[in-house]
Amino acid sequence: MVKSTYELLENDISFNCNALRLPDKIRDEAISILRKYLKKKNLQGRNLEQYCAGLIWLACKKWNYPITTKNINSVLDLDSTKSKSYMSVKVKGELIIVRVGKSILRVIEENIAPVTLDKYVEMIQSRIGSYPECYTRAMMLIDYMEKNNINVGYNNPALASALAYISDRIEGYRETEKNYAQIVGTTEISLRTYKRKLLKAIPNIRKRGTHYKWIDFPRSINTTPNNVSDCQDVQGDWWKSVTEMTKYDKS
Repeated sequence: MVKSTYELLENDISFNCNALRLPDKIRDEAISILRKYLKKKNLQGRNLEQYCAGLIWLACKKWNYPITTKNINSVLDLDSTKSKSYMSVKVKGELIIVRVGKSILRVIEENIAPVTLDKYVEMIQSRIGSYPECYTRAMMLIDYMEKNNINVGYNNPALASALAYISDRIEGYRETEKNYAQIVGTTEISLRTYKRKLLKAIPNIRKRGTHYKWIDFPRSINTTPNNVSDCQDVQGDWWKSVTEMTKYDKS
């Protein structure tokens, strides 16, 4: 008996969700989106693997489940090469997943918000093995950004990796930037870029070498001269203690 396109794609979704170790609610949501799509358009002549990846990506976004297109592409391997006249162009699987996902949303006429920062940070720190205090510190930084309308970018995975890195360093947990970046499929350059933006936007964070410190003092974004002098006094005392620490710790 020949299986229908729906049955083939449903089996692919179940298989790949298991390979990605996703919860059952993600699989069910992806199949639900597939049903909505098939009511308005068929999949004749389409690449089922690409649509499977796009449906899983949308289902994860809908349930606010942190996963990147790079994670999905590592299982489905959608990288392809297109021939254009005299040259061949390599198309990354991550771009294909986003393109297919957006085309599905246009057909079903829905808008799905991206995964929130706190979910990405929670995933990163759980895989890194951070202290419980690190997650509390990260949530405090996110809350600070929301209250002060601080917007340093829209790349949530890269921004979350920078937040996780800074909050871990403040609480004394040390891990390399490379490990934070690899979890969400971003680069160390993107992590450092967002890290610099965060250090500039949040004045309470002080950095000396590889040491980070959160200084509790009332200071707004528009700092008055008195506050600046107070900051320098507090900062100067901390610099002395860090200098003594770095005599013995060169890491």
